[in-house]
Amino acid sequence: MAKTGTTITKVGLGSRIPLRVTHIVTNACNLRCKYCYAESFQKQKEMSTKQIMDMMLEFKAMGTKIWKIGGGEPLLRKDIDKIITFGKKQGFTINMDTNGTLVKKNIETLKKLDHVQISLDGPEEVHDKIRGKGVYKQCIEAFDLLNKENVKPLINCVISKHNIDHIEYMCDLAKEKDTFINFQPVVPVTKDAEQEFSKEIIEKKVFDKILELKKTNKHIAVSDASLKRFKAFYEGKITKFQKNCLAGKIYCIVSPQGKVGRCIDELGTKNVDALELGFKNAFKALSQDYSCDCTFCCYYDLSRVYSLNPKHNLRAAFNVLSGRWVYN
Repeated sequence: MAKTGTTITKVGLGSRIPLRVTHIVTNACNLRCKYCYAESFQKQKEMSTKQIMDMMLEFKAMGTKIWKIGGGEPLLRKDIDKIITFGKKQGFTINMDTNGTLVKKNIETLKKLDHVQISLDGPEEVHDKIRGKGVYKQCIEAFDLLNKENVKPLINCVISKHNIDHIEYMCDLAKEKDTFINFQPVVPVTKDAEQEFSKEIIEKKVFDKILELKKTNKHIAVSDASLKRFKAFYEGKITKFQKNCLAGKIYCIVSPQGKVGRCIDELGTKNVDALELGFKNAFKALSQDYSCDCTFCCYYDLSRVYSLNPKHNLRAAFNVLSGRWVYN
């Protein structure tokens, strides 16, 4: 913790240190969710196990502490256990995003992780409509299995036109499972994703509803600040979702092919080939335009907590001590 604090201080003084790296290990997936962006990236040869391990060593030398694994579906990679085991040996805190369908088969691997985030978008009929028949039951089974193994699973719920009437259900489910739930509006990265977004999100005051539910439910992870920002952005009251995003300063994302971007929004348009330049040089070459309209709340909350603003830092500490999610 002290080392992380030192890193944040250096960033506050002007350094660029990739404290947190998200690695999309594969675009392959066993589902075809309606709004997923994975299909929008080029299908090229993915990094080998050795290339990934070398990358981890390079980022470790740069000061990386947190390693997030995403996809596609990460558990489809046959070497995922080797990657996680190697990363833990480097001292990384490792988290993974998964659709939940392969948890039972890979439970021994998942037990090595610090956090597992499972995508769950609504009650059975809603979730299965978005992600496929039978997926909801597999997700619930995955939650129960992970809890049994003392691996705290988290819920990530993508808000779309399909589930805006089921927000309270999802919050109650998080409470029932004694876990945290993050709400993320669908990001229109692709044309299909654009069709999943609905003006009803504003008309039905979804963000206000979540803010109200937070007063009695400490299992909701998305911050008040993010919810208010979402509301203002989608109502057209602000043109930029963030004015000082720290993506590219304390955070970056890596594609399966070794391309580096500040965030998922830029990975397909402003990436840098790290296999050619090296990951240190690629990170340094990223855009330094920290004002953007990317609406991924994770970047917004990270930027607030790691901004060295005493108010935000004290709030984060209070949240942790009171059993809430750190970004709240």
